[in-house]
Amino acid sequence: MGLDNFPHTYPCQEQGTAIKNPDTGVTNCTATAEAGGCPWDTAPGRPTEGGALGIFGTNCWYRGKYGNWLAAALELDDGSFYGTNEDGDYLPPDECNTLADRLEEALADNGGELYQGDTPYTTDVNYAIWWLRWTAKVGNGAGAWF
Repeated sequence: MGLDNFPHTYPCQEQGTAIKNPDTGVTNCTATAEAGGCPWDTAPGRPTEGGALGIFGTNCWYRGKYGNWLAAALELDDGSFYGTNEDGDYLPPDECNTLADRLEEALADNGGELYQGDTPYTTDVNYAIWWLRWTAKVGNGAGAWF
């Protein structure tokens, strides 16, 4: 099993636009997006490339295991998408922003690019930075599921 991250508070639920499955009470992301109620779809500056979807493929989730790999590739030894609370399942907004800042600084220290061999990962790092800041702002930080 790996690590996936998601907005701690789903923005669509917070703004009251989530469409839930009547049988389970679970948010139906497809129906919510089709009805225009998905804040992810309308997020200003949302990158269209470099994302790593979580296990369920929900657009606002992020594959934290991949984020950890990117942080390690930038030699950010203590940069982690795991939560900072005792259970490791919640990264508060300030910690999301701190991790985003640290990733951005590490990328800058690396000449503004990340390559592993001939493969570029700069777009992926920039997506992770954007996602962390977005979920800090509209999701009350990041939850971690592992």
